[in-house]
Amino acid sequence: MDKTLCYSFQKTQLKYMEAQGICFGMNGNLAAIHNSFENVFINQEAETIFTESAVDDYWIGANDLFSPPTWTWLNESPFDFSDWEKGEPQNISMSNCGAVILQNGRWKSDDCYKEKPFVCLVKPDANPVMSTTSTSGPTTTLTPTTTTTKKPKPKSCPVSWQYYNTTGYCYIVLGGEFWQDAEQRCVISGGHLVSIHSLEEDLYVTHLVSGAPAHGLYGVWIGLYTEDSNRNWKWTDGTPFDYHNWRADYPVNTGLQSFGDLITGDPNGKTADWINVHNYVWKNTFICKASPK
Repeated sequence: MDKTLCYSFQKTQLKYMEAQGICFGMNGNLAAIHNSFENVFINQEAETIFTESAVDDYWIGANDLFSPPTWTWLNESPFDFSDWEKGEPQNISMSNCGAVILQNGRWKSDDCYKEKPFVCLVKPDANPVMSTTSTSGPTTTLTPTTTTTKKPKPKSCPVSWQYYNTTGYCYIVLGGEFWQDAEQRCVISGGHLVSIHSLEEDLYVTHLVSGAPAHGLYGVWIGLYTEDSNRNWKWTDGTPFDYHNWRADYPVNTGLQSFGDLITGDPNGKTADWINVHNYVWKNTFICKASPK
């Protein structure tokens, strides 16, 4: 085990990317595990620290969010060790984040939007505010006291809309319309077709529509469009095109005009990735995004 690294066991139950945000704030990442000794050590500590949390598992840094079905670590270290439970990881949609089963220390894939405790791997020179607990292993376990400043929840979103604290926006799933008609319905409702600016927001939107009707493979409309054969992509709400999650070989050239579609229904595809299509092909479920009032 690398003695220059420390583990922080966090009892607070968070979604995968929220947990990663806490770890990143401590100059670390969700834990990467590179041998059986580290795996056993982490789970022994977790069994003690998480015993009062009434949970069955906890997040680590394993995921296949970026290049499924290839699993990687969030800290970009080599994925040179694994200890999957029998039948894991599951190659199904919305099962892209890795967790460790408390009972036996083996790994499972799970929905990134489930809330679990988690383990961070941080450098000791990160200097977080902390209380230090010595362990029987060669590594010191750090339990940082972190303060997360969140945007205050607004007094209200429009009726039936969902507020997402991370972005400070409201969202609703509707359907089905052609792309232009979907955008018009969003505008009438006080917003636009959803713009997406981070992986976390991408996963949130995908999770939001997971229980809504979808049209086979082709997911839901988002506010992405081009009018110049893919040279410039824009969001209908005018926000910057500063994030994308195209499926392999996309965007394709469909002519001058093309529209973004968020994949939600393909069990073999990358979670929350995008394709582009002609508007006239089908009516579709769609997501609106608006500022809270």
